[in-house]
Amino acid sequence: MKQGIVDQSSIAEVVATAEVLGKKTGRTMRELGLLSPQTLNHALGSYLKIPTIDQISSFASEIKGKVSNKQISGRTIVFETDQVIYILFSEFCDELIEALEKKNKQIELRIINRDQWLYLVKSFFAESKVVEIQNQVRSDQFAYKKLFLEVLSAAKERSASDIHFEPDQKGLRIRFRIIGELVEYRFIGSNHSEAFLNEAKNSSGLPLVVSGKSADGEQKFEDLEIKVRSSKLPSKNGDGLCLRLIPLGHVKQLKLDSLGIEDQQIETLKEALNFKNGVILISGETGSGKSSTVYSMLTSLDTEKIKIITLEDPIEYESDEFLQLKIDKEKMDFNQGLRSVLRHDPDVILVGEIRDEETAEICFKAAATGHLVISTIHTNDVFGIVSRLRLLGVPEDILGENLRLVATQTLAKKLCVHCCIKDGKTKKRNSQGCQDENCIDGYSNRRQLLLQVLDRKGIGKFLEDGIREGIPSMGEIAQAYVKKGVLAHEDCLQYI
Repeated sequence: MKQGIVDQSSIAEVVATAEVLGKKTGRTMRELGLLSPQTLNHALGSYLKIPTIDQISSFASEIKGKVSNKQISGRTIVFETDQVIYILFSEFCDELIEALEKKNKQIELRIINRDQWLYLVKSFFAESKVVEIQNQVRSDQFAYKKLFLEVLSAAKERSASDIHFEPDQKGLRIRFRIIGELVEYRFIGSNHSEAFLNEAKNSSGLPLVVSGKSADGEQKFEDLEIKVRSSKLPSKNGDGLCLRLIPLGHVKQLKLDSLGIEDQQIETLKEALNFKNGVILISGETGSGKSSTVYSMLTSLDTEKIKIITLEDPIEYESDEFLQLKIDKEKMDFNQGLRSVLRHDPDVILVGEIRDEETAEICFKAAATGHLVISTIHTNDVFGIVSRLRLLGVPEDILGENLRLVATQTLAKKLCVHCCIKDGKTKKRNSQGCQDENCIDGYSNRRQLLLQVLDRKGIGKFLEDGIREGIPSMGEIAQAYVKKGVLAHEDCLQYI
């Protein structure tokens, strides 16, 4: 606060939230988006006055026979004994400490310089590939970092939503997901693949844990104006890595009228948001844009007059207008978090996903006690949402009283308006593409949202007698866009 990084008005709310979650205040501020990990690390590193090691050889001799586990990443080394975990930094990293605290051992922090780091590498890691990796990059120690940033930049330029790093026996394949399909970007041979993948994991914010375990992380790249959400998955050929690219500040641009849906559907969504209480549910497969839709709904609300709290795993879009809580699976699940949120006097609650009976029960109890709850759920269509809630044990009368709107969505490839070819009464793609900056081989770099909506009246009819009339299927919605020349017929066959 003295440095002007956070203001005084934020402090009381953060302290109260940290107390509810049972977390340290600094980490809570980081998760709420008030502090970047780098800012918190710098502040803590200066404040804690971490001791250095005078005689590195004496330290190495002292722990030589006691080390049960060891890790290395960049300029950080971790030695674990039966009672103590030693973390040796060149730069302070609270995320690493947070990950290792779960082992319930005493943690000792030390600052080391480059020469001490090299001494420990030669003493403890000579049998591993770490020395080989460091030798490869000695001529240009930033080579892999530079290459990783080039991959990120290329993915952003091509409007990729995800980057896949896939190891095999010959090296590492890098693929981009562009308008829903994977496209190979480049291949890195086996002599550099492991070192580059280590850099990719480290740079994308993955916690420094023992190899062979799945892990999630995230990192911001301010210069590229993107946030990366990373996921590591061990395979027989090494760790596979997937990065989801999320534009920074994108939430401010999310508006209902920018989703590309019909005006009548926008009005239906807004009418549901006018309720002071109830439940609104959005369904769709992974990558169908559900988060964009729910955040567009939130940004259409008057945040000056109401309090909005989000409970997510992970936080998709960061916003200063909402109080955003990230689920920590070790300390707080959705159900515990939702109970805590209800004591924080919210008007609107975003719950990342309804996954089980308990979450469904609490969401509908929150709705019945005067809160508007927005969430997602996995089903095939809007009627499946109602059926799924029945299976989760929500009584019919509760559904009828509190379910305000259900919607199912997907994303379809949208034709480039500048080069699509007339094909009888419809249009088809020009596979050669054109010079327009938004054209990708004849498709627009933004896909068309197909939204199937059932409002409160339609929900009531379906609950009462199972009537499905008057609600077009996803295939019929897709065909309507084909007739308008927005989509190609062959791209909509999967929805029919």
